[in-house]
Amino acid sequence: PWDPTVDLMSLGEDRRWEGFSGADLSALIREASMAAIREALEQGLESLPPVSHRHLDIALGKVIRSVSPRDLALYERLHREHSREN
Repeated sequence: PWDPTVDLMSLGEDRRWEGFSGADLSALIREASMAAIREALEQGLESLPPVSHRHLDIALGKVIRSVSPRDLALYERLHREHSREN
């Protein structure tokens, strides 16, 4: 579960995720979930804490974006070119 302070819509607009592919974002969410699980185990909690901003920050320090600025510029150029064709 997500902590109620985590606004999923605003996460989608967070500039820290620029350059992350869909697979990268999936790995980020998975790693944030694992951070919550590790926290529960380390603290001897009987239930899992909700995934919070703290867990996302931990995950952000571990998951590396796979889309380089050069790749992103290429994708944006291709999108512009193909959008004009339609």
